[in-house]
Amino acid sequence: MLHSLPLYSVDASALIEMKDIYPIHVFRSMWDFVGSTADSGRLVVAEPVGEECKDAVFKPWFASHPKIILRFSEELNNYVNALQTEIQKAALPLVNPSSQKSQNDPFVVAAALMIEARNLADLTTGSRRTCHVITYEKNRGPQAQYKSIRDVCDHYSIRCLNWPEMLQIESWSC
Repeated sequence: MLHSLPLYSVDASALIEMKDIYPIHVFRSMWDFVGSTADSGRLVVAEPVGEECKDAVFKPWFASHPKIILRFSEELNNYVNALQTEIQKAALPLVNPSSQKSQNDPFVVAAALMIEARNLADLTTGSRRTCHVITYEKNRGPQAQYKSIRDVCDHYSIRCLNWPEMLQIESWSC
């Protein structure tokens, strides 16, 4: 039954948006719902992405929902490496090597591909589950030198959502 329910890989932009737009002291039931979705193994934040979330609200929330953090592993590393190889060949670079900001976007997409059990030899094939990416990044379009998570997810037919869309899929109400 669990495999028929949607799964989620969450970007730091979505967590920051949740903190800023849906503060935990006002939207406690939403935060509890997102946490319980993680507790059930259906929502993850790749470890490097979670480390981007420096605000004080995240540390205790992550600690109270330990399944939310998808720990770095050899399997995740294999997906990140395969993703980097494929997106370079497809001219969809996610990472700007000269940027000073965090470069963890590949982990968000790779986590979704791993959760879907995509074929490492060709990440466009082999999906056995549905994993959505929750992000607030916008498409950068074909002319952009470096692509957004949404641009790369489009290439892999992974649906990107924001929090209201995820909550609607889940039929959540306060």
